[in-house]
Amino acid sequence: MKVAGNGISHWLLTDFEKKIVIDSEIEIRDMFDRGDFHSTDQMAYVLLNITPLIQKIGQALVNQEIAFPNALQCTPGKKRNGRRNIASRA
Repeated sequence: MKVAGNGISHWLLTDFEKKIVIDSEIEIRDMFDRGDFHSTDQMAYVLLNITPLIQKIGQALVNQEIAFPNALQCTPGKKRNGRRNIASRA
């Protein structure tokens, strides 16, 4: 998947059965304009903005770490009250 820049968001579109699309907002709009989702059957789609997820993964790859807020962070070597602290809140 090519990640577009310049403020373009990425979306996941699915019907949870046959179709799953991950693309830029421009491509999704073009698909709607072309009628790609037209059906004579009753259909429902979910459209989810996944830009924040892509940005977080990209940042983790650049920093070579994966940091999630509210996750336990391992801090080996530090002692607290005479005991080794293996996990603490960040």
